[in-house]
Amino acid sequence: YQFLKLPYTAKATSLGGLNISSIGNDLGLAMMQPALLTTNMDGNLQVSVKPYFAGIQQYDLNGANIVKSDWVIGWGVHFMDYGSIDQTDVVGNSFGTTNPNEYALQVGISKTYQENFHFGTQIKFIQSNFGAYRSSGLAMDVGLRYLATNGLSQWSLLLQNAGTQLKHIQVKEELPLNLILGWSKKLANAPLQFSITAETVSYTHLRAH
Repeated sequence: YQFLKLPYTAKATSLGGLNISSIGNDLGLAMMQPALLTTNMDGNLQVSVKPYFAGIQQYDLNGANIVKSDWVIGWGVHFMDYGSIDQTDVVGNSFGTTNPNEYALQVGISKTYQENFHFGTQIKFIQSNFGAYRSSGLAMDVGLRYLATNGLSQWSLLLQNAGTQLKHIQVKEELPLNLILGWSKKLANAPLQFSITAETVSYTHLRAH
């Protein structure tokens, strides 16, 4: 399920592919970090199509709605279409084509606490289809962010993809569990913002953006 790490929007891609602390109201970033969901996103709908090589396409559809005062629900579909692939046996005999794909259906909720703190969590149902080989899983993200009173800096923490496979192919695999820390600083008198993001990779490597 490595497709879960792909950025949901062009903005996220332009920010290095991973940013959980950017100050603003970007629904695509909020679908990665549920604590970024805000009441300003009420009624927002976002559609994204990202083409890759060899006919591979990524589709994202996301929305957000206020459910009660400072409670916000976010929902979305993260879909990878790997195009059409020839099916052959070990000696090269053709058996037609297959259209492998993977997708995640997710729904999350966030809440503001004492104006500066924002909590969010979301659950994802994951499905992987590669011809006759299919697997599914369930994952959860839990996020926290702190926005400074002046609105010029923000800290963010995210535990990503905590869960398990419900159905596996031959061997049960681990989900891409990740712990991410981010910080962003916005300039008061210029349209510029700087971000630092650190993530764990299999608990043994640290990568910074």
